Amino acid sequence: MLAAIDDAIGDGVDVLSISIGTATPYPFFNDGIAIGALHASKKNIVVACSAGNSGPAPSTLSNMAPWMITVGASSVDREFVSPVVLGNHFIIQGQTVTQFIWRISCIH
Repeated sequence: MLAAIDDAIGDGVDVLSISIGTATPYPFFNDGIAIGALHASKKNIVVACSAGNSGPAPSTLSNMAPWMITVGASSVDREFVSPVVLGNHFIIQGQTVTQFIWRISCIH
């Protein structure tokens, strides 16, 4: 894992997306992903990592170092259908996490 992160740093990437988690969180100094992400962040590389697949029980989160973005997925048993109303009054139907109606101004 560290070799892959080191290669990405050497290639000059701007963002690293690491979708690998562990069942048990490790201390940062024993966590290869956290160590690699720290070196990447020192080079101004944004690192996004998965939160793991062991949840939703307590203490099942992985990749929680403060220098990386930890991303978790969830499922919702319902849909929030909401239109997006553009500045030219064109309406696009879509889904959202809120029932708020978005209005976007067109900039020319």
